Amino acid sequence: MNHKEALLSVRNLHAGYNNSLVLRGLNFDIFPGETLALMGRNGSGRSTCLKAIMGMVSTHGQIAFNQTQIDQLPSFKRARAGIAYIPETREIFATLTVEQNLILGMKAGISSGKQIIEKRLGFKWRINDAFEFFPILWERRHQFAGLLSGGEQQMLALARGLLGNPDLLLVDEPTEGLAPQIIAELQAFLQTIKSKGVSILLVEQKFQITSQLADRFLVLGQGQFVFNGNLSDFQAQPAISQAWLGV
Repeated sequence: MNHKEALLSVRNLHAGYNNSLVLRGLNFDIFPGETLALMGRNGSGRSTCLKAIMGMVSTHGQIAFNQTQIDQLPSFKRARAGIAYIPETREIFATLTVEQNLILGMKAGISSGKQIIEKRLGFKWRINDAFEFFPILWERRHQFAGLLSGGEQQMLALARGLLGNPDLLLVDEPTEGLAPQIIAELQAFLQTIKSKGVSILLVEQKFQITSQLADRFLVLGQGQFVFNGNLSDFQAQPAISQAWLGV
């Protein structure tokens, strides 16, 4: 896919918290329609990488999105530019209904009071699409989101992120602690939006999921990439998994 212009381009990215440096000079690109699996042990900097792209931690380096520098923009402007972030903690609004949460997701695609023009994908995601993906959300649409199960909250977080009509979805550990049936539904959701041309940066340790979704694998170790390649390259280097993933 590298014959295309990069959708997201990251150069010499350093990031951390207070005086603690977590990421040390990352360089990578994500291309339109591409899914990247970001892997590594706990504490390797995976979540920090997503937060850095979203402008939620202190950073140094360059981040360009759709050929525009965004590293000095606040998080909400990065969202309006076309990046959606679904954290591991989901961050749903517990005291709002499921439907109200989804409506707020749609507002991420509104700038200066006007709906953003349809992206290059040629269509817009709508609330009915969310209900079609996850019928349980339709059944729970008038229920407070805080009363949903963990799996249902994850469905809501993903659907809400999609309704901003992003070009890039940043997803942090979407299947952690969930039942196999829910995991299968979430994987099908990600596969569908991938097929529609949405780019995905996915933090996920379950290889049975990433092997089905990812075009490339990035492995973090001690704040730097120790591997960047496709599935066949990854499988050909079992030492990477043993040393940096603990498998």
